[in-house]
Amino acid sequence: MTKKPYKVMALSALMAVFAAGNIMPTHTYAAESTVKQAPVHAVAKAYNDYEEYSLGPEGLKDAMERTGSNALVMDLYALTIIKQGNVNFGNVSTVDAALKGKVIQHQDTARGNAKQWLDVLKP
Repeated sequence: MTKKPYKVMALSALMAVFAAGNIMPTHTYAAESTVKQAPVHAVAKAYNDYEEYSLGPEGLKDAMERTGSNALVMDLYALTIIKQGNVNFGNVSTVDAALKGKVIQHQDTARGNAKQWLDVLKP
């Protein structure tokens, strides 16, 4: 009956695996990037192909006339913002004064934007 050195064989195999892993660099297995960069002239061409969809100041009214699908949602949102009551922080002590002021300022800004939507942009 012979004694087999299992520990020595296992340790030798483990050392061989680590040595092979360190000799052959792992970055050789990394995938190359397959994303191609779009040339600048192709982006400019795509921008010029859709000039009728310009949403600048002059194109926003025309775009809203053509796509009235979201106008009802915007109307309901604007009316909700206008009819919403003022924020009352009377009994709240955990909110600091700066945050209270910012919330009230943002609420006033939202009301102004809603009025501009209903009075200027939508008609």
